[in-house]
Amino acid sequence: TVYESGPGTSTKVFDLAGTGTVTNGPTAPFSTSGYSESGVMYAPGKILRAGGGDPAQAQAAVIDMNVPNPAWRSVAPMAHARRRMNLTLLADGTVLAVGGTGRADDPAAAVLKAEIVDPGTETWRTVDAMAEPRMYHSTAVLLPDGRVLTAGGEPSPARLHAQVYSPPYLFAGERPTITASPASASFGSTFAVGTAAPGEVSSVALIRPSATTHAIDMNQRYVPLEFTADGSSLQAQAPANGAIAPPGDYLLVIEDADGTPSVGEFIRLGA
Repeated sequence: TVYESGPGTSTKVFDLAGTGTVTNGPTAPFSTSGYSESGVMYAPGKILRAGGGDPAQAQAAVIDMNVPNPAWRSVAPMAHARRRMNLTLLADGTVLAVGGTGRADDPAAAVLKAEIVDPGTETWRTVDAMAEPRMYHSTAVLLPDGRVLTAGGEPSPARLHAQVYSPPYLFAGERPTITASPASASFGSTFAVGTAAPGEVSSVALIRPSATTHAIDMNQRYVPLEFTADGSSLQAQAPANGAIAPPGDYLLVIEDADGTPSVGEFIRLGA
């Protein structure tokens, strides 16, 4: 099924079986204006939406569409009210809120400080600030090395400079390294991942490359993988089907016991 999760309080579920049906989905706790809020599926079927409105708001909410009776739940708000910002998945599964403004497309009200939310604890922390505003039509994409590129944005004059943000995990010590990985994997298959210390790996995940426009990256998703590891080998299990992870290119990322992610390696999933 396909879930339309915003920007209103009313949501819709699209069932593609047969000729297709549309039914009402769970009621969301807040409504925003078009192109103003951002959202991300931070795990299969788990969605975060935040910000939006005019003047901007800081509230955030999550939903788990995997349970029998999904319901939206308000979580801790951002530290800064912002609209037309971007929510970007980071290499460790946390989410970066970057850019936006407090009202309209006013650079005088731009939010330069970024924030990171941990979906596990549902708490936000404020991190470093950008040098210039990033608002409507700006972009923020995860790079394979774990940094985030942010660029563009209105109003005139156009924003011609880009900036690259280095998240805290890049300063946590030595990073694990993927020394070998397959170029492709079929759904449901098991594949080997080469790394110097397989027994120290705490997480294996696929991250869909970014495709950002109008404050939403509808392509991004973080897909944790089941895996087995011992002192000499690491074996990962590819997702069962395209409903969990649509066919295409992904970044394969491993994390060590401290939660520090590796540089991502591209892998093509499915046909």
